[in-house]
Amino acid sequence: MLRTPFTFEGLFRLMKKKLLQLRAQIDAVDKQLLVLLAERFRIIERVASHKAEHNLPARIPSRIKTVIDRREAAGRGLGLPRRSAAHIWELIVEESCRYEEWLMDQLHRDNKL
Repeated sequence: MLRTPFTFEGLFRLMKKKLLQLRAQIDAVDKQLLVLLAERFRIIERVASHKAEHNLPARIPSRIKTVIDRREAAGRGLGLPRRSAAHIWELIVEESCRYEEWLMDQLHRDNKL
């Protein structure tokens, strides 16, 4: 009869420990992503102000398409699955545009232009 060095319970504890370590790594990457998103939104505040001053729309379809296409190409170059980066950037761009529109509306409403 073969003997294994680990019991099922011991193996389960080891697998759980490894999974917790991997989840901690994901959490650390997520924190970095949030820091970068916060920086992106601070820049969006300046973009919204500039667009409002010059009567430009928050949504410029050609720019949106270019951004998403470029991020998809970059993501593919980094080994991401097909359309992963595009899907993520569609969400980021949509939320960015909504934030820009809200900011621009606030600027117009408050007559801060």
